[in-house]
Amino acid sequence: MSTHQEWMKRSSTLHTLQYEELVLKCPSKHQLSQGSMNCGTAPPVLLYFPPNFSHNSYFLGSVGALMGILTQEDLQWENVCGVCTDGAPAILGSKSGFQSSVKKLAPQAKGIHCMIHRYALASKTLPASLQEVLESVIKIVNYIKTKALNTRLFKKLCEDMNADHEVLLFYTAVRWLSKGNVINRVFEMKDEIKLFLETQERKDLVVHFEDETWNKRVAYLANISDQLNKLNLKLQGRETHVLLFQDSLRAFVSKLQNWGRKTNLGNIAMFEKLCGVMDESHIQLDQFFKDEITEHLQSLEKEVKRYFPELSQEQESLVRNPFCTELDVSSIPDETQDEYLDLRNDSSARDLIKVKSVTQSYSKISMIALCVLVPFASTYLCEARFSTLVNMKTKNRNRLDVGDDMRLAQTNVRPRISKLAAGMQHQASHYLGWIAI
Repeated sequence: MSTHQEWMKRSSTLHTLQYEELVLKCPSKHQLSQGSMNCGTAPPVLLYFPPNFSHNSYFLGSVGALMGILTQEDLQWENVCGVCTDGAPAILGSKSGFQSSVKKLAPQAKGIHCMIHRYALASKTLPASLQEVLESVIKIVNYIKTKALNTRLFKKLCEDMNADHEVLLFYTAVRWLSKGNVINRVFEMKDEIKLFLETQERKDLVVHFEDETWNKRVAYLANISDQLNKLNLKLQGRETHVLLFQDSLRAFVSKLQNWGRKTNLGNIAMFEKLCGVMDESHIQLDQFFKDEITEHLQSLEKEVKRYFPELSQEQESLVRNPFCTELDVSSIPDETQDEYLDLRNDSSARDLIKVKSVTQSYSKISMIALCVLVPFASTYLCEARFSTLVNMKTKNRNRLDVGDDMRLAQTNVRPRISKLAAGMQHQASHYLGWIAI
């Protein structure tokens, strides 16, 4: 029996899926899709779906491949409790999408829109004034980066000035951290960029660096995008679940509210880059810019709450703290209410739950908790594997069948090379010939 088969056999009866597709421009395979399966507390297993079917039946082929895997591993569709995908209409389609196809086979499965994708959509909101600043930053970067000569001249200038960085970063809208990285790099290299543009006589671009309002807005964007990137990185990772995501997002919403309150009082100490720019220019925070920052923070808070309506709900209160006396019994399924009341009034269970599991004594409550904790909250594993795929399937290897290579690159199991080598017999003639040389 393979390693992942052993994990599945030992795991919980609940299974959950995450799925995503990638389009590659290569002559042999037009689309690749992959997913991960999580069986209770067992490590996630990589599922690779080779595109051996037409585009019209693409998701039906993926579901068919998934059915074959479940049958092979002796797993049942009725035990699938969640399926996590990105927000593409083709995947979330109500009739022919992958998620709807899975729900037809597993009606009890909860469809989850990847929380990292939702957060990336919520963080895109910018007022018109800040959007103009972002566009001007991108225009400056593109002027330097799109021409090889300008790139080399700018790099040489940075070397002569002993700058911390020598190159700028291209902005890519589909990359989660791109906007923040680009703005912060431009802010850190603003002196080198201004000098280079002056030598190129680009007065239309130099004028931005001479505008105090533009510099303040760039500094603010650098600060807030840095905070957005930190939260994005915090949401990424393997050992996560929906409760950890909700805690991080609720904390970020509270920070936005606190930053807005402090900004209204004229306190911008949390925005270090903005404070530095204002100290260098010896200027004060005017009411117009104060209102602009407050408006942006409020719009961010509004967007986060719109994309995450579950933040205002307490459906997971039973999982977080089953002994909470404020939890309404009527919010719990009827068939579980009696068992919940037994658990809430079980003083020994209250003491034991901190040191060991009480799942065997309260199986129904435990199943509710597993339905919350087991499902994937994001498609991070698929995204990470697509990054590996892009590095592996280069232009020179565009016909490579990456199925086995992907599993080898992403597995957590490390081969015991020394043991494998010890079981091999040396070729004596080659070995003795090498000694003679």
